Amino acid sequence: MVSPPKPWERTGATAASIASTSPTPSVAGSSSSSMNNPPAQPPPSIPDRPAHSPPPPLQPQQQQQHHPTALLTTVSALHTVALHTVATVQATADTRATAVWVDTTLSVHTVWAEWVVWVAWVMEVWGTVVWVMAD
Repeated sequence: MVSPPKPWERTGATAASIASTSPTPSVAGSSSSSMNNPPAQPPPSIPDRPAHSPPPPLQPQQQQQHHPTALLTTVSALHTVALHTVATVQATADTRATAVWVDTTLSVHTVWAEWVVWVAWVMEVWGTVVWVMAD
């Protein structure tokens, strides 16, 4: 069962615009605006469970729900972070000296990683040879 869209999903509002239009709580007696706002209702009570009891089972419709909007939001956020990272690297590498330093650093790390893989391979082969000779 798919839940109906939230008001901000239908209107295309963003989190910032929702936060800016949400009423802000005021201190009681601080101004006349506190008279316009109804008093806050206490949160609904949660029935107590024994400490060792398992949580209640999920309803079938809760297990079937998928949230493509959340996935798209996550992918969009990761894409934005990647774009900002690329822009930062490009802004940093604006001089030739910085570009050479970045290339050299990447080359050194690549060579080091290849060396580590080669050493691990030699150790694996040597371990196999020693193990076979021990029999």
